[in-house]
Amino acid sequence: SAYASYDITPAGYTQGDKATVKITLDENDGFDTSRKVTVIDKDGGNPVQTVSIADGTVTFTTNHFSTYDIAQEALAEPTERTYTRVTSTSELESGKQYLLIYNSDKDYFMCPSVVTKSNDSGSRIGFDVFETSAAGPDTITGTDYIGYEWTLTSSGSGWLLGKGDTYAELTSTSSNGITATLTSSGSVFTVGGSADNFTFSSGNYVLNYNARGLINGYGGNPAPFYI
Repeated sequence: SAYASYDITPAGYTQGDKATVKITLDENDGFDTSRKVTVIDKDGGNPVQTVSIADGTVTFTTNHFSTYDIAQEALAEPTERTYTRVTSTSELESGKQYLLIYNSDKDYFMCPSVVTKSNDSGSRIGFDVFETSAAGPDTITGTDYIGYEWTLTSSGSGWLLGKGDTYAELTSTSSNGITATLTSSGSVFTVGGSADNFTFSSGNYVLNYNARGLINGYGGNPAPFYI
């Protein structure tokens, strides 16, 4: 956590006059400039405010000058997770988090982040991949894989592949082939196969590894996955 206190009362100020205050934070106080801070009037004359840091400066509006505390809670340490390899679709549970690992001569996480990659034949849009050795053991434990997690949610007879409040969706386009993106609705996927050869299909399309270095949609040749 980070904390600093500032007496911002100017000489000759009349309480009640509205003013904009800018406080330049001391870099030695340990504030994370990518996160918001809480601004607290110690006299209680102004509501608590949550504001961003811009160029090392906190800006807020008040009609009550006194000593103000600037505070920022420390981020919680990520909870260590244990992942157990799925061997059958019957083991999948709705609302649980899973790692989807493309099984090739090298193994790759299918990342829940959308990228555009190109070659001489054009551009494709899909999910980024990241090489990993995590596919080897039946059980892995750690905090390093949380950013690669997908949440599987049952939907009818299939599954939504989600990250936060967005879901994987396959869409046929005229210029980028069959894109794989994250949307608020998503595509419902049928999970087939088992062990080290799970596949994901939705309608006429499947998740496929594209040579540009991403996972997108295709009309056939489904990519095999570990889950």
